[in-house]
Amino acid sequence: MTRLLSTLLLVFFVLGCNNPKTDNSSNVQNIKDSLENSFLTNSTLNNDTINSLDRSNWTTLDFLNKDSLYSFVAEDSINGIGVVTLSDSFDYGKKLIIYDLTKTVLSTILLEDTNIITTFNKSKYDRHDTAIPFIPRLFGSNPDYFRLTFNCIDEQKDYYVVVVNEKIGQKGLIKKTDKYFKFESFEKYIKDWSAPGIDFDRSINPIRKLPNDNADIILNPLQSNYKIWQAQTLLFNGDWIEIQIDETKEKGWIRWRKGNTILIRIYFAC
Repeated sequence: MTRLLSTLLLVFFVLGCNNPKTDNSSNVQNIKDSLENSFLTNSTLNNDTINSLDRSNWTTLDFLNKDSLYSFVAEDSINGIGVVTLSDSFDYGKKLIIYDLTKTVLSTILLEDTNIITTFNKSKYDRHDTAIPFIPRLFGSNPDYFRLTFNCIDEQKDYYVVVVNEKIGQKGLIKKTDKYFKFESFEKYIKDWSAPGIDFDRSINPIRKLPNDNADIILNPLQSNYKIWQAQTLLFNGDWIEIQIDETKEKGWIRWRKGNTILIRIYFAC
């Protein structure tokens, strides 16, 4: 998975629920505070390194582009016919069930107030266990904002065929009648989760005046120094999103996908 959970913890807490109507300066201050706390609790850094990290004048663009803790990683590529993700019916105390290809229980996931207990091939793992062989498209293992999404590569009469381990391509089944899951197209999934805001690499995915690869590019003098930009989403049109950048008041179109490659980073904490 390209989406490393250790990196995303910072993204989730700091920028996961941005309100486009809030003052940007408070957003920047939140990023600064979170980053400083991350460095102060990192035992691998010495005092000289910590003291040299002066972010007092950094803007959102600075944090997006200059800090190694916040390096840009786009979403995983499209794999399959859509995704199977959690429905609104799922809540604390409920148990999720995934079957193997023989329709025998392969894995269960129990969401508790302070933990997530996962069984896989009859072995039990808690939320902190890095040895877990359960590696779906997205597995946000913090109980406060639990997220779970599988790539759905096929469907049978009564089951969705999903990938339960992306590293080795291991497959599993989820019942279509399971009220705790729902199937979504990739476009709907990206559209729903990009509402809080997105990041994109402006050097390879420029803002255009129209949703067309031949349309004029909207240029900004800052983009020679900053590749990664943050934007609010306004409208989807096929492979394109109309966006607005609050800092510069620019408005235009970027691609959210090219072929099976997703070009943006989205947040999953709201």
